Amino acid sequence: MAGWWVVTVPRPRSEHRRRVGRLGAAMLAGSLLAAACTNGESEQGSETEDSTSTTLTEPVPTPGFDQVVALQGQLAVISGHEVSVMLPDGSGVIPVAGSETEVAGQPTWSPDGSRLAWTVTDGVTARVDVGVPGAELDGSTAFDTAPFYLGWDTQGSRLAYLRPQPNSGALEMGTFEPGTPPTPGEGGAPLYLSWRPEVDALALHVDSDRTELLEVGADPTAATPLAPTTGQFAVPVWIDDDTIVYVADGLLLSLDVEDGTTQELLDIGQVSRLVLSPDRTRLAYLTVSDGTQTIGLARQDEPSDDVAPGVRLRVFDVTTGRDELVTDVSPLAFEWSPNGAYLSWLAPAGGGFVAWHIWSFAGELGILEPYRPSDLDTAAYLPFFDQYAQSHSRWDPDGLAMAFAGVISGQAGIWVDLVEDDLGPYWVAEGDYVTWSPPAGGGGGASIL
Repeated sequence: MAGWWVVTVPRPRSEHRRRVGRLGAAMLAGSLLAAACTNGESEQGSETEDSTSTTLTEPVPTPGFDQVVALQGQLAVISGHEVSVMLPDGSGVIPVAGSETEVAGQPTWSPDGSRLAWTVTDGVTARVDVGVPGAELDGSTAFDTAPFYLGWDTQGSRLAYLRPQPNSGALEMGTFEPGTPPTPGEGGAPLYLSWRPEVDALALHVDSDRTELLEVGADPTAATPLAPTTGQFAVPVWIDDDTIVYVADGLLLSLDVEDGTTQELLDIGQVSRLVLSPDRTRLAYLTVSDGTQTIGLARQDEPSDDVAPGVRLRVFDVTTGRDELVTDVSPLAFEWSPNGAYLSWLAPAGGGFVAWHIWSFAGELGILEPYRPSDLDTAAYLPFFDQYAQSHSRWDPDGLAMAFAGVISGQAGIWVDLVEDDLGPYWVAEGDYVTWSPPAGGGGGASIL
């Protein structure tokens, strides 16, 4: 993945900013999708300690200061070996962890945005610390190798983790409460997980061929088989307390984990990535058609357009059956705003640059400023966007702006870009990765759809 991005100077803003429409050059989905089906620390979730990005002595002028200051929440930022927390305008910096001898990473906000979990390793020992940034730790959990993924349950009481399985080429998942020893669970490669809304279990996708249910507190090695899977499907999602959605034989399927009832929802092809809206009613999915099937059994908008081969991003409403085309440009990643008002999707913008497109059911709102992503984001986060969509967000709590790490006009660092203003991106701080705290109380705010 290191050679994915080609360094170049971006075109002038006028050629990019808020350009509504479709980008002409598409990148094949296979290069990104294949990365999510590999195993090992170096490929699934590996973190690059140092970014090759350079920072200029003088920052680029950043308009929109007043609007950025008014944004809610906090940013958790990885910069080199260090993790810190700051306000959206870069002020109020709180150092969290990391030094010349210890590498900190994987900052993960609790569902209510009040606490942060992060990893620390010195190359010999590792741990996960949890606490309110700047205050005394809630607890510290020791590991022999650091997890490369952390995800809170919906109540903020415990975390799930993914890490390399000791003395094996496989991955290991497990759970722990802050300050208590981890409980290892299933192993496999690849391995993905999703917390059940009721908190007492996780849905797992193991070895690309099966889904399982792991009850918290039960025998961690005795996960209950749910259903076989096929294709390059990655992360299962919960549309309610009892029902998961997954992919098998080119079909999007729902499964009631209590009574075993399965229902066919859509014909979506052999390759798909799933990201569920915060209210669990709309499913964004990536599909690849080989030209032999019509995508979408519940289609209402364009019943036969997808018989042509190609990659498409679509949104399916699980309550109404409405299925809508978002774009036929192959996206590199996509995620919902916390209030579900917008779906953002990342597309190539030429010369190694990418840009976030902002979409709603009313149509595409526009395109944010193109940038060259940081090495860390490129290697460790973007290839696994559907897993991180369940635990991390680039959106502010109110769905007004996005934060991202990369280079714009030669300036590397963390940027905030307002989605409905043409003020340009605001440079926040040096950094290689950023995640925004969720809405206070864990809610998603009021949807405008």
